[in-house]
Amino acid sequence: MMKEEIKTVKKVWGKEVIIVNREEYCGKLLLVDSGAQSSYHYHRRKIETFYALKGTIALTIDKKDYMLTPFSRPKTIMPNQLHMFTSLGVIDAVILEISTHHNEKDVIRETESKCSPTKKL
Repeated sequence: MMKEEIKTVKKVWGKEVIIVNREEYCGKLLLVDSGAQSSYHYHRRKIETFYALKGTIALTIDKKDYMLTPFSRPKTIMPNQLHMFTSLGVIDAVILEISTHHNEKDVIRETESKCSPTKKL
């Protein structure tokens, strides 16, 4: 049995908690500050599915907008699809991300992330 190491990475928009990142799959919790927004980006290889656990998330995929709330349908993002997420409302959001392996070199950003207007970095 392998011992898994949970890793927390601070982001402009909040933080990501990497539960597992193996060659075959990756599981994360994205903790998004209210009003914060990720960069508009894509991945050449990665496939990811987002599922809202808390809060309201505006998810943009290839310039089309979707709303994610707890118990709504998950959304899958395929390689080369531009996407970004924004936490709406007064509470922070939590997104469950299930994906193929995550590699920072596979993140191509079109815009920068934005922090919450009520929180300082």
